[in-house]
Amino acid sequence: MAQCYPPPGPDADTATMFGIDVSNNNGAVDFAAAAAEGFTFATHKITEGDGFRDPYWPRARDQMAEHFPRRWGGYVFCRVDSHPEAEADLALAHSGGTDVPIQIDYEDPDTDGSIGDLLARVTALQDRGFRLLPIYLPRWYWSGHMGSPDLSGLPVGLWNSAYVNGVDYASNLYPGDDAPGWAPMGGKAVDILQFSDKALVAGQRLDVNAVRGATKLAELFGDRSEGNPMAALDPNEQRELLDGIRYIRQQLSPWPQLGHNAQGAPLTLIDAVAELRKGLPQ
Repeated sequence: MAQCYPPPGPDADTATMFGIDVSNNNGAVDFAAAAAEGFTFATHKITEGDGFRDPYWPRARDQMAEHFPRRWGGYVFCRVDSHPEAEADLALAHSGGTDVPIQIDYEDPDTDGSIGDLLARVTALQDRGFRLLPIYLPRWYWSGHMGSPDLSGLPVGLWNSAYVNGVDYASNLYPGDDAPGWAPMGGKAVDILQFSDKALVAGQRLDVNAVRGATKLAELFGDRSEGNPMAALDPNEQRELLDGIRYIRQQLSPWPQLGHNAQGAPLTLIDAVAELRKGLPQ
Protein backbone atom coordinates (compact mmCIF):
# COMPACT_ATOMS: atom_id res chain seq x y z
CA MET A 1 0.00 0.00 0.00
CA ALA A 2 1.39 3.40 -0.97
CA GLN A 3 1.92 5.88 1.81
CA CYS A 4 1.10 9.27 0.37
CA TYR A 5 1.93 11.69 3.13
CA PRO A 6 3.69 11.74 6.52
CA PRO A 7 1.80 9.86 9.24
CA PRO A 8 -0.07 11.87 11.91
CA GLY A 9 2.18 13.26 14.59
CA PRO A 10 3.46 16.52 16.05
CA ASP A 11 3.93 17.97 12.55
CA ALA A 12 0.68 16.66 11.03
CA ASP A 13 -0.79 20.14 10.86
CA THR A 14 1.95 21.32 8.50
CA ALA A 15 2.45 18.05 6.61
CA THR A 16 1.69 18.12 2.90
CA MET A 17 -1.65 16.50 2.11
CA PHE A 18 -2.31 14.77 -1.22
CA GLY A 19 -5.59 14.50 -3.12
CA ILE A 20 -6.99 13.40 -6.47
CA ASP A 21 -9.22 15.01 -9.08
CA VAL A 22 -10.87 12.80 -11.66
CA SER A 23 -13.55 12.69 -14.33
CA ASN A 24 -15.39 10.41 -16.73
CA ASN A 25 -12.05 9.92 -18.50
CA ASN A 26 -10.95 7.84 -15.51
CA GLY A 27 -14.05 5.66 -15.34
CA ALA A 28 -15.28 4.31 -12.00
CA VAL A 29 -12.47 5.33 -9.66
CA ASP A 30 -11.96 3.26 -6.52
CA PHE A 31 -12.29 6.07 -3.97
CA ALA A 32 -12.13 3.66 -1.04
CA ALA A 33 -8.74 2.39 -2.19
CA ALA A 34 -7.48 5.96 -2.76
CA ALA A 35 -8.45 6.91 0.79
CA ALA A 36 -6.82 3.76 2.15
CA GLU A 37 -3.60 4.72 0.37
CA GLY A 38 -3.49 7.98 2.31
CA PHE A 39 -5.11 10.52 0.01
CA THR A 40 -7.08 13.08 1.99
CA PHE A 41 -9.26 14.97 -0.52
CA ALA A 42 -10.93 14.41 -3.86
CA THR A 43 -12.83 16.26 -6.57
CA HIS A 44 -14.71 14.97 -9.61
CA LYS A 45 -16.00 16.61 -12.75
CA ILE A 46 -19.69 17.56 -12.68
CA THR A 47 -20.23 19.32 -16.00
CA GLU A 48 -18.46 20.86 -18.96
CA GLY A 49 -19.71 24.03 -20.59
CA ASP A 50 -23.47 24.30 -20.88
CA GLY A 51 -24.17 20.85 -22.33
CA PHE A 52 -22.07 17.99 -20.93
CA ARG A 53 -23.03 16.17 -17.73
CA ASP A 54 -20.41 13.77 -16.41
CA PRO A 55 -22.18 10.39 -16.18
CA TYR A 56 -19.88 9.22 -13.37
CA TRP A 57 -20.63 12.21 -11.14
CA PRO A 58 -23.63 10.79 -9.17
CA ARG A 59 -21.61 7.70 -8.21
CA ALA A 60 -18.54 9.78 -7.44
CA ARG A 61 -20.52 12.15 -5.23
CA ASP A 62 -21.74 9.29 -3.04
CA GLN A 63 -18.33 7.61 -2.94
CA MET A 64 -16.43 10.78 -2.08
CA ALA A 65 -18.89 11.71 0.65
CA GLU A 66 -18.32 8.28 2.19
CA HIS A 67 -14.56 8.00 1.85
CA PHE A 68 -13.49 11.67 1.96
CA PRO A 69 -15.97 13.19 4.42
CA ARG A 70 -15.89 17.01 4.40
CA ARG A 71 -12.92 16.93 2.01
CA TRP A 72 -14.52 16.50 -1.39
CA GLY A 73 -16.05 18.60 -4.14
CA GLY A 74 -16.93 18.84 -7.80
CA TYR A 75 -15.59 20.83 -10.69
CA VAL A 76 -17.00 22.66 -13.67
CA PHE A 77 -14.85 22.65 -16.79
CA CYS A 78 -15.57 26.05 -18.29
CA ARG A 79 -16.02 26.58 -22.01
CA VAL A 80 -15.50 30.23 -22.86
CA ASP A 81 -18.05 30.05 -25.67
CA SER A 82 -20.77 28.96 -23.21
CA HIS A 83 -22.75 31.60 -21.32
CA PRO A 84 -21.77 31.78 -17.63
CA GLU A 85 -25.41 31.67 -16.52
CA ALA A 86 -26.21 28.62 -18.65
CA GLU A 87 -23.06 26.90 -17.45
CA ALA A 88 -23.98 27.55 -13.82
CA ASP A 89 -27.57 26.37 -14.39
CA LEU A 90 -26.31 23.05 -15.74
CA ALA A 91 -23.94 22.64 -12.79
CA LEU A 92 -26.79 23.28 -10.38
CA ALA A 93 -29.08 20.82 -12.17
CA HIS A 94 -26.51 18.00 -12.21
CA SER A 95 -24.64 18.59 -8.96
CA GLY A 96 -27.34 17.28 -6.63
CA GLY A 97 -27.29 20.33 -4.39
CA THR A 98 -25.30 23.40 -3.47
CA ASP A 99 -23.62 21.60 -0.57
CA VAL A 100 -20.97 20.62 -3.13
CA PRO A 101 -17.97 22.97 -3.05
CA ILE A 102 -17.18 23.90 -6.64
CA GLN A 103 -13.77 24.00 -8.30
CA ILE A 104 -13.89 26.21 -11.40
CA ASP A 105 -11.62 24.66 -14.04
CA TYR A 106 -10.63 27.57 -16.29
CA GLU A 107 -8.34 26.37 -19.07
CA ASP A 108 -10.39 26.11 -22.28
CA PRO A 109 -7.71 25.11 -24.82
CA ASP A 110 -9.87 26.17 -27.78
CA THR A 111 -10.59 29.77 -26.74
CA ASP A 112 -8.70 32.53 -24.95
CA GLY A 113 -10.18 33.56 -21.64
CA SER A 114 -10.28 36.85 -19.75
CA ILE A 115 -10.51 38.01 -16.17
CA GLY A 116 -13.92 39.51 -16.93
CA ASP A 117 -15.23 36.20 -18.23
CA LEU A 118 -13.78 34.30 -15.28
CA LEU A 119 -15.35 36.70 -12.79
CA ALA A 120 -18.71 36.31 -14.54
CA ARG A 121 -18.52 32.54 -14.00
CA VAL A 122 -17.54 33.04 -10.36
CA THR A 123 -20.56 35.29 -9.82
CA ALA A 124 -22.96 32.94 -11.62
CA LEU A 125 -22.00 29.99 -9.41
CA GLN A 126 -22.01 32.03 -6.21
CA ASP A 127 -25.42 33.47 -7.07
CA ARG A 128 -26.77 29.92 -7.15
CA GLY A 129 -25.47 29.25 -3.66
CA PHE A 130 -22.26 27.35 -4.37
CA ARG A 131 -19.17 27.83 -2.25
CA LEU A 132 -16.00 27.94 -4.30
CA LEU A 133 -12.80 25.97 -3.92
CA PRO A 134 -9.58 27.50 -5.28
CA ILE A 135 -9.93 28.16 -9.01
CA TYR A 136 -8.03 25.75 -11.23
CA LEU A 137 -6.10 28.14 -13.46
CA PRO A 138 -2.83 26.75 -14.83
CA ARG A 139 -0.02 29.26 -15.17
CA TRP A 140 0.34 28.47 -18.87
CA TYR A 141 -3.28 29.45 -19.52
CA TRP A 142 -3.15 32.57 -17.33
CA SER A 143 -0.07 33.87 -19.12
CA GLY A 144 -0.58 32.49 -22.64
CA HIS A 145 -4.36 32.73 -23.07
CA MET A 146 -5.38 35.54 -20.70
CA GLY A 147 -2.49 38.00 -20.95
CA SER A 148 -1.36 37.57 -17.30
CA PRO A 149 -4.12 39.71 -15.76
CA ASP A 150 -4.32 40.83 -12.14
CA LEU A 151 -6.13 38.12 -10.15
CA SER A 152 -6.26 39.84 -6.79
CA GLY A 153 -10.01 40.46 -7.18
CA LEU A 154 -10.85 36.75 -7.16
CA PRO A 155 -12.72 35.69 -3.99
CA VAL A 156 -10.65 32.51 -3.57
CA GLY A 157 -7.09 31.38 -4.20
CA LEU A 158 -5.67 29.43 -7.12
CA TRP A 159 -5.17 25.79 -8.06
CA ASN A 160 -2.14 25.67 -10.34
CA SER A 161 -0.66 22.80 -12.33
CA ALA A 162 3.04 22.14 -12.88
CA TYR A 163 3.78 18.54 -13.78
CA VAL A 164 6.87 16.56 -12.92
CA ASN A 165 8.11 13.72 -15.10
CA GLY A 166 7.65 10.04 -14.48
CA VAL A 167 5.12 7.50 -13.27
CA ASP A 168 5.25 6.75 -9.56
CA TYR A 169 3.48 7.18 -6.23
CA ALA A 170 2.46 10.72 -5.32
CA SER A 171 4.84 10.81 -2.36
CA ASN A 172 7.75 10.03 -4.68
CA LEU A 173 6.69 12.46 -7.42
CA TYR A 174 5.94 15.49 -5.26
CA PRO A 175 8.48 18.27 -6.06
CA GLY A 176 8.35 19.86 -2.62
CA ASP A 177 6.70 22.72 -0.76
CA ASP A 178 9.09 25.24 -2.33
CA ALA A 179 8.62 24.10 -5.93
CA PRO A 180 8.15 26.87 -8.57
CA GLY A 181 4.55 25.77 -9.12
CA TRP A 182 3.66 27.26 -5.73
CA ALA A 183 4.67 30.79 -6.82
CA PRO A 184 1.76 33.29 -6.79
CA MET A 185 0.07 34.42 -10.01
CA GLY A 186 -1.34 37.86 -10.63
CA GLY A 187 -1.16 38.79 -6.97
CA LYS A 188 -3.01 35.65 -5.85
CA ALA A 189 -1.61 32.76 -3.83
CA VAL A 190 -1.55 29.18 -5.08
CA ASP A 191 -3.40 27.11 -2.48
CA ILE A 192 -3.40 23.76 -4.31
CA LEU A 193 -0.78 22.41 -6.71
CA GLN A 194 -1.48 19.68 -9.24
CA PHE A 195 1.93 18.15 -9.81
CA SER A 196 1.32 15.03 -11.88
CA ASP A 197 -1.25 13.42 -14.16
CA LYS A 198 0.44 10.02 -14.03
CA ALA A 199 0.56 9.18 -10.33
CA LEU A 200 -0.20 5.61 -9.31
CA VAL A 201 -3.44 5.69 -7.33
CA ALA A 202 -5.76 2.76 -6.61
CA GLY A 203 -4.53 0.80 -9.61
CA GLN A 204 -4.79 3.75 -12.03
CA ARG A 205 -2.78 6.72 -13.25
CA LEU A 206 -4.52 9.84 -11.96
CA ASP A 207 -4.08 13.57 -11.47
CA VAL A 208 -2.71 14.26 -8.00
CA ASN A 209 -2.60 17.48 -6.01
CA ALA A 210 -0.96 18.85 -2.89
CA VAL A 211 -2.12 21.13 -0.07
CA ARG A 212 0.45 22.39 2.43
CA GLY A 213 -0.96 21.51 5.84
CA ALA A 214 -4.06 20.03 7.44
CA THR A 215 -5.22 23.44 8.64
CA LYS A 216 -5.10 24.83 5.10
CA LEU A 217 -6.94 21.76 3.80
CA ALA A 218 -9.76 22.23 6.32
CA GLU A 219 -9.93 25.94 5.48
CA LEU A 220 -10.19 25.31 1.73
CA PHE A 221 -12.81 22.59 1.80
CA GLY A 222 -14.72 23.90 4.78
CA ASP A 223 -16.08 21.86 7.62
CA ARG A 224 -19.57 20.76 6.73
CA SER A 225 -20.36 19.26 10.12
CA GLU A 226 -17.82 19.93 12.89
CA GLY A 227 -18.81 23.01 14.86
CA ASN A 228 -21.65 23.75 12.46
CA PRO A 229 -24.90 21.93 13.29
CA MET A 230 -26.65 23.39 10.24
CA ALA A 231 -24.09 21.81 7.95
CA ALA A 232 -25.10 18.34 9.12
CA LEU A 233 -28.60 18.90 7.67
CA ASP A 234 -29.55 18.52 4.04
CA PRO A 235 -30.79 21.65 2.20
CA ASN A 236 -34.49 20.84 2.73
CA GLU A 237 -33.96 20.34 6.46
CA GLN A 238 -32.02 23.61 6.64
CA ARG A 239 -34.90 25.48 4.98
CA GLU A 240 -37.46 23.91 7.32
CA LEU A 241 -35.39 24.86 10.36
CA LEU A 242 -34.93 28.43 9.16
CA ASP A 243 -38.66 28.73 8.38
CA GLY A 244 -39.41 27.58 11.92
CA ILE A 245 -37.00 30.11 13.39
CA ARG A 246 -38.56 32.90 11.31
CA TYR A 247 -42.04 31.88 12.50
CA ILE A 248 -40.99 31.94 16.16
CA ARG A 249 -39.33 35.31 15.71
CA GLN A 250 -42.51 36.64 14.12
CA GLN A 251 -44.55 35.55 17.14
CA LEU A 252 -42.06 37.22 19.48
CA SER A 253 -41.88 40.48 17.50
CA PRO A 254 -43.82 43.50 18.78
CA TRP A 255 -47.05 44.21 16.87
CA PRO A 256 -48.16 47.85 17.46
CA GLN A 257 -51.65 47.04 16.20
CA LEU A 258 -52.14 44.69 19.17
CA GLY A 259 -51.83 47.49 21.69
CA HIS A 260 -49.28 48.30 24.37
CA ASN A 261 -48.41 47.07 27.82
CA ALA A 262 -48.40 49.17 31.00
CA GLN A 263 -44.93 50.44 30.17
CA GLY A 264 -46.05 51.59 26.72
CA ALA A 265 -44.18 48.92 24.75
CA PRO A 266 -46.00 47.23 21.81
CA LEU A 267 -47.37 43.80 22.60
CA THR A 268 -46.18 40.67 20.83
CA LEU A 269 -48.77 38.18 19.59
CA ILE A 270 -48.05 36.01 22.63
CA ASP A 271 -48.39 39.04 24.96
CA ALA A 272 -51.74 39.91 23.38
CA VAL A 273 -53.10 36.39 23.90
CA ALA A 274 -51.91 36.50 27.50
CA GLU A 275 -53.73 39.83 28.04
CA LEU A 276 -56.94 38.33 26.63
CA ARG A 277 -56.65 35.29 28.92
CA LYS A 278 -56.63 37.58 31.96
CA GLY A 279 -60.29 38.35 31.37
CA LEU A 280 -61.33 34.73 30.95
CA PRO A 281 -62.57 32.41 33.70
CA GLN A 282 -59.79 30.24 35.09
